[in-house]
Amino acid sequence: MRRVANGLSGLCLALCSCVQAAPKEDASIAPEPADIDQPVTVEVAAPERSVPLGPVVTAASELGHARAQAKMLGRNERLPPLTLAPDELPPRLTPMRVGLSAASDDPNDQVAAIEPVEPTQPAPMPGYYVPVIEPSRGSALGSFHAALEALVDGRDPDGKVRVAMYGASGTASDLGVGYIRTYLQARFGDGGPGFVPLVPLSRWYRHNEVIVESSKHWRKEHAQIYKGRRDGHYGLLGASFTATAGKQWAQVKPKSASDSSHGVDHVELFFLRQPGGGSFKLSIDGGTPQTVSTAAEVIEPGYHALALDPGPHTIRIETIDAAEVRVFGVVLERPDPGVVVDVLGIDGTRGANHLTWNEAVWGDNLRRRAPDLYVLSYGTNESVDASLSLPLYAEDLREQLHRFQRVLPEASCLLLGPADFPIRDGDQILPRPVLREIIAAQRQVAAEEGCGFWDGMTFMGGELSMVSWVDADPPLARGDYLHFNRLGSARKSMALADALMYGFDAPRVAAPVAGR
Repeated sequence: MRRVANGLSGLCLALCSCVQAAPKEDASIAPEPADIDQPVTVEVAAPERSVPLGPVVTAASELGHARAQAKMLGRNERLPPLTLAPDELPPRLTPMRVGLSAASDDPNDQVAAIEPVEPTQPAPMPGYYVPVIEPSRGSALGSFHAALEALVDGRDPDGKVRVAMYGASGTASDLGVGYIRTYLQARFGDGGPGFVPLVPLSRWYRHNEVIVESSKHWRKEHAQIYKGRRDGHYGLLGASFTATAGKQWAQVKPKSASDSSHGVDHVELFFLRQPGGGSFKLSIDGGTPQTVSTAAEVIEPGYHALALDPGPHTIRIETIDAAEVRVFGVVLERPDPGVVVDVLGIDGTRGANHLTWNEAVWGDNLRRRAPDLYVLSYGTNESVDASLSLPLYAEDLREQLHRFQRVLPEASCLLLGPADFPIRDGDQILPRPVLREIIAAQRQVAAEEGCGFWDGMTFMGGELSMVSWVDADPPLARGDYLHFNRLGSARKSMALADALMYGFDAPRVAAPVAGR
């Protein structure tokens, strides 16, 4: 569902500090209607109220974090509170002399890290609260917050608020995205797992709610695979899967521990219709298959929707003959009102690859999903290119956003700035200058194009902060100094969730200004 911003999220998020507001009421529960038999009274104007500073704590936000952390980390695990990032982070721009890391017990797997210093007390868990930086005009998250309000009030036409999260490997892992999905669904209702590919993107592909399996002879194609077709017919995710032989199968089935995937009643397949397209058999829970044709006179997006009794359904397709079948993925949603978060990440990809996707096919897929918020998380893979043209990078980023704006003119937009990714040079760890310039370009383009910007580098603690995440006890990031582990992903998503919901929650817990 999409809604026009209502002004509640047009707050100045840059004014945050580490003070946390006490819970007052659950913002996810609509107020009781007034008794129409009561006499009409004239309301006295409420006193001016101050906006809470820092991450807003409500009963609903606490519930969301508790559910997400229990699912990600274990039933009894809770992360410590976040504090506001200081105005100026400690400078760390000098090279660091390093030794072996304690992140691994295997000497062959050890990597560079700061020489350990005996601490006088346990170091606090890193990670700061960082607000969303608003664009030059308008509210970055206004439409998203308005959609949540309509959902809470029962005014949403289809009872769903959808979020599309695009990015590279950090997104594709469904660790951080999975946290955000669980957090929002705990607060606003579980709308289902959302869109998932019909074929695994890699041998280590995982999704928090479902298991994706297939036979071996599907050809994966996307812009990051240079041997594949460069026709851009990749669909919503930016990746397609093709079979040119009979009896090639793919299936999506619920995880036993997933409540979200056990109540699905709406299934919709996304695929490519094309001249000479083949057919596949579609079966649900091993039942009688139906035949779906992908043949068409012209190349166009194809859809096949099913209404089912709510339950834990296994969706399986199998090709019939050698005619080409090219599929994208499947949507799984529940009948309950709630939030749906689509994880749309591809390992190793870059934001500019969006520009190679056929806009007619991709745009129709995205419009059909109708997210109220789209999130783009790129920049780390681009930073390894020391000769990157920053003007060209900014131009490409601007065009990526224009594509989304053409398809979703009313949706909210958020850019997630990349986290710290230092250079390892022999026994030294150095800042990565290109990464600093990419972050500056993202922040500027976001401001000019009406998108919010969330600074992942500042969240971590600034340049070279990744070292402390790798060497933390327990570790929060892997020894490649690039990827967060499960604990670090939860920490990052905790901060992102607080930033996403600040404009929604702050007006509901604002305290009267003293003396007014």
